Amino acid sequence: MNKLVKPVSRLLKIARYLVLATSLVNASCTVDSGSASGPSAAIMSVPLNPVKLGFMQDQTISANWSRTPQLTTDHFEPLRPLFHARGGELACGLIRDRSNRGLVRKCFPAPIAEPKPTPPKDDIFEDAQSEDEYQKKRARWQQDCKRRDEQIDQLFDQFLAEIKPLLAQKPDAGRTDVWGAIVRADLLLNESDAIWPAPTHRYLALVTDGWDNVSRNPVILQSGATVLLVNGSATVGSLAGLNPIRFESVQAAIQHVIAAEEK
Repeated sequence: MNKLVKPVSRLLKIARYLVLATSLVNASCTVDSGSASGPSAAIMSVPLNPVKLGFMQDQTISANWSRTPQLTTDHFEPLRPLFHARGGELACGLIRDRSNRGLVRKCFPAPIAEPKPTPPKDDIFEDAQSEDEYQKKRARWQQDCKRRDEQIDQLFDQFLAEIKPLLAQKPDAGRTDVWGAIVRADLLLNESDAIWPAPTHRYLALVTDGWDNVSRNPVILQSGATVLLVNGSATVGSLAGLNPIRFESVQAAIQHVIAAEEK
């Protein structure tokens, strides 16, 4: 009877291999490539560029007549899927008479690299074992992706809660320290990318009429960030040297960032 053990064992391995192969075919037909979050968003042949995005909100008296919008937590919600897909950092601070207050900031982990199957060795039994190990790694990867998604949602909710009292302040500062705010945000955006799997894409969104009356010198950005300027008065104020992309609304500026990162 022992003579039958080895052939039967091989037949069982063959059957198992065929089942695994069938499951792979089925899985490849059911992946939702349109999902903005979850494991499918983390499938990549090369690391995606994380996004670093800093917002500076003008809370000076001039914001009342320069048609400068005031940020709310609802403005940030469309960015949630972007950080699910890319990872990165989101920050928010204020432009006031002295723009030296620390920024509210949250860091979102980058997507987790998908495990790759071992190249076939043209041995049905070794290949079946390799496929079995690959499926186990893939199952662990899917669990890790799920935990990452939950972590990002938690961090994003914390960010919204922390900026809420900041944004609730009235725009009542008597002077406008725009350049001081830009220095603060540029310092964050210029921080090292060593913790990321790929260079970050950097944006600085300035919600202000752009006029600095604190007599600071203009700033040359060290971060190389793309500057977005949001106000309803169609002015760049003191910021012409930054070559900002101009927007009438916060929503339009945010959609620009999302569209740029989807290309």
